[in-house]
Amino acid sequence: TNNRFEFHQASSTQLAGNSNYVLRTTRLTGGNYFNWQDPDYRLVYMDTRNGSTNRDLATGYAIVKNVVKGKYEFLQMSITSMAAASQLGKAEFPEGLPLENIKHFAYHLTLPYLYCATEDKVYRINTLTMNTFEDITSQVLPAGHQISKMKSSSVRFDRNNLIVVASYDPNGAPGENGQLALYEVEDGTGNLILAKHPIEPTVDGYQIDMKWTGFGKIMNVDYKKPQ
Repeated sequence: TNNRFEFHQASSTQLAGNSNYVLRTTRLTGGNYFNWQDPDYRLVYMDTRNGSTNRDLATGYAIVKNVVKGKYEFLQMSITSMAAASQLGKAEFPEGLPLENIKHFAYHLTLPYLYCATEDKVYRINTLTMNTFEDITSQVLPAGHQISKMKSSSVRFDRNNLIVVASYDPNGAPGENGQLALYEVEDGTGNLILAKHPIEPTVDGYQIDMKWTGFGKIMNVDYKKPQ
């Protein structure tokens, strides 16, 4: 509600006696700062690109709206020190993308593809150019289904380069009308291709599609590696 981005250092030794580990701005290309307290901007969505503890991979991103211009902008940040974040990129979203209706975002771990979803449409954007978007609904959404959750797979998952899509049939039987599917991202196109497990067939030929039905409406997805 304060239109402010805060960065908190998790180290107990760093936090001891220090209540000022907060960032209100992030550095933009060229040395300027994006002011998170600027009343002309509204924060739409913020997430980490992944859950890595590797500082070089710990990338955050945000979607903000310039309420004066009526334009949406994409911000990408990476943690570069214990108390600072540098801006990797800032760009306006392409015209025509229905961001007012988009409810889900998923940013691939290493490839420059951002996936956005309304209830019944999925779009792909190449964040290196940000000049166009593609409707890829047919790649992931069964007929009659709606998206209930979409995210990039957690770094805790053994295959952390997947996009997770949960969908459901609003006209199906409650408790068993949901579907969970995991997708590989094709380098060079960003197309979503249903993942296989294991990646290569076993000696006896065993391999399955990473898609399952019979769930209810899935609201969130995470993974805990067995101890």
